[in-house]
Amino acid sequence: MKKLATVLAAIFLVTILTAAFAGCSPDHTPGEIADNYTDLAAEGEFSVSSGDEGESAVFEFGKEITFNTLILRENGSKILQFDLYADDDTEPFYRSDLIEEFRACSFEPVTASSVRIKVNESGGGWSLGQLEAYHIDKQADEDFRIMGYVTVDSLCSDVIDEEYAEVMSCVTQFNVISGIYLDGNGGINYKDKDSRSGGGEADFAYALDKVRSMAPEAEIVVTILGNDNFVNDGYTETIPRHNAAMGTNSQTFIDNILEFIDRWDIDGVSFDYEYPSSGSDFRTYGEFVLDLRDALDEKYPQGKLLTAAIADWNMGSGLFTAEYMAALDQIEVMAYDLFDTNGYHSTFYRACYQIIENCRERGADLSKVHLGVPFYSRPVNGDEFWGNYKDVAGVLSPSNVYLYDEPYVNLDGTTGTAANYFNDRQMIYDKTQYAIDLGLGGIMIWHMACDTPDAGLSLTTAIYDAIADRAALAE
Repeated sequence: MKKLATVLAAIFLVTILTAAFAGCSPDHTPGEIADNYTDLAAEGEFSVSSGDEGESAVFEFGKEITFNTLILRENGSKILQFDLYADDDTEPFYRSDLIEEFRACSFEPVTASSVRIKVNESGGGWSLGQLEAYHIDKQADEDFRIMGYVTVDSLCSDVIDEEYAEVMSCVTQFNVISGIYLDGNGGINYKDKDSRSGGGEADFAYALDKVRSMAPEAEIVVTILGNDNFVNDGYTETIPRHNAAMGTNSQTFIDNILEFIDRWDIDGVSFDYEYPSSGSDFRTYGEFVLDLRDALDEKYPQGKLLTAAIADWNMGSGLFTAEYMAALDQIEVMAYDLFDTNGYHSTFYRACYQIIENCRERGADLSKVHLGVPFYSRPVNGDEFWGNYKDVAGVLSPSNVYLYDEPYVNLDGTTGTAANYFNDRQMIYDKTQYAIDLGLGGIMIWHMACDTPDAGLSLTTAIYDAIADRAALAE
């Protein structure tokens, strides 16, 4: 999924840089925060608001306050990494990367009369424009999901094994992907995995059983892909195959999906169809989703889930419309592989703040939106390499470092040398609490095999901790 998103990002570069982010106001704090919580910094001011690398800004609140969220804004985009200190403390209570036009920093409650923002790394002289402080006690809704994609490949090859039990137990919903494929005739096909013997159905059964044994309380949905020619249906391209299955042969496809749900006793199905290009393609996909929704509701009055991974620039009039999105139980927004001018592919401003505002403007129900977070890296030069967080977790997370510089091998076999950008535990924590604050439906992980089984370093447990810390405020 992430590789295909990169291709689309290249195709729609102009869209991403212009229309996709049009209308987002960088000085706008969403009403879910500003209208429901008091800005505790409203009477304060900066005593120092600008400087160079290694120097600090200081904001004086004018009184002692207790806060667990700071919203920072930068004039420009020079700050690369910063620490937050309470009053005259010598140890920071927070560290992360980038501020830009909007940055929400989340942490356990801090009591102070001032905050110092030390800029450890910058691309030159910097200037801060505004600071807001809040004590937000909003808890995650009961149905807020930690949704983790897990590949049949990683399960069958035992990349995910018993060591992951504690991390997997944090997940409330799994999306099993890479084992089930549609064909143009509306059929459902099982793909064999080289790591096991017994055929595709046996491989899928093994993967499903493993997920259930490691997380027996979690929901399970299965993604039905259509981007592999092993099905031998006469189609060699993805879009015509989807159009045939979801258009001409839609009733057959729907019948097969209902039979598939019954056979494997799963909680629903999902689609990762990122490729529609024409209005006709989108209509075929959207009308199919509406028909499948009706079929699911009729057969399963107790409810079965229908979800889809959608890029935010594929939403809107003439594309995947609000009507089509309304038929989904979950909208999994792929907020990664979106490179900024630094080469960082999943920052807070672009891949959290702006993405969510785009979803709002394009008619998505935010309570259905699952914000996608990457458990992998991308080189800052955009090379075709996807690194696993688990390989460098012991280096990144103890010191909240977000760049890792080591030679890597691209998909074409060439060696790259650029630094790789990761989301560390603090960034994942920030995105999760912001998703809670705005009433999103959950966090979507791509993907579980990239995480470390070490619960103390895991990104999955960072999501869990962000939810638990908010719940603790009510105790």
